[in-house]
Amino acid sequence: MLTEALLVAAGAVAALPSTPVQDKDIVEVLSESGQFKTLVKVVQDAGLADTLKAKGPYTVFAPTDEAFAKVPKDQLETLVQDKEALRKVLTYHVAAGSLDAKSVSGMKMIETVQGASVRVMTEAGSVKLDGATVVKADIQASNGTIHAINAVLMPRKDIVETAVGAGQFGTLVGAIKEAGLADTLMGKGPFTVFAPNDAAFQAVPKEQLDALVKDKAALKKVLAYHVVPGSVLSSDIKGENGKDTTTKVKTVQGAELTITRKADGTVMVNGARVIQADVLAGNGVIHVINSVLMPQ
Repeated sequence: MLTEALLVAAGAVAALPSTPVQDKDIVEVLSESGQFKTLVKVVQDAGLADTLKAKGPYTVFAPTDEAFAKVPKDQLETLVQDKEALRKVLTYHVAAGSLDAKSVSGMKMIETVQGASVRVMTEAGSVKLDGATVVKADIQASNGTIHAINAVLMPRKDIVETAVGAGQFGTLVGAIKEAGLADTLMGKGPFTVFAPNDAAFQAVPKEQLDALVKDKAALKKVLAYHVVPGSVLSSDIKGENGKDTTTKVKTVQGAELTITRKADGTVMVNGARVIQADVLAGNGVIHVINSVLMPQ
């Protein structure tokens, strides 16, 4: 059962050594390697060992003992005592299917068994997953592939929780809740949200904003116009040297947004400017914009 699996993300460098396919399952391979003692223990504590010994296949992004040693002792002890939280963290390190280094390095986001997605980035020949570096790739097991990583991955909060924690979207979060859209944006997704900050809402005439909040159908329409299905990262918006490039994307509301990457690198969404890109959440990505978008 996929919801009963283990550790995070994906990645690897093709030049790193790999081991041949063998008859031993993921748990056995981790146990016998000698560098995943803490991981094996917490997998057993969480009751996930049988899952990772099952047919699979799975891809496990496996923090080494050195990676677990970086986690503050009190934080790790608290996590181990909370089995539900521990399972959530461990399954954030597991993806369905067997992904080798080449496959991982060619991806931008990898959906985990936990439900949220891990971001993959390649920097100077290294593959990083949410900031953790793959230190050994393509460790083969009979029921999947293991990639060793140098940090423990912690699941991100959903879009609404991320917006609340950012401290600059008070009006937007209030409007989302008022419109009854919070549960949707806390759901699986993924979603891309072009999120007006509080300063953007302050620029809307008060009487117009008050009228909008009172009209729930209109409010939903406006908010849904800020949401695009799927995860659209800034790197997906391609530029061309010396030229403005334009892309149209369909929103949840139904109408299209026009996204323009200008020659100087500035990204515009209709008439709004992206002032902070790629704020990652567990179920998507937020791009902060400096004005509220109004559907025609």
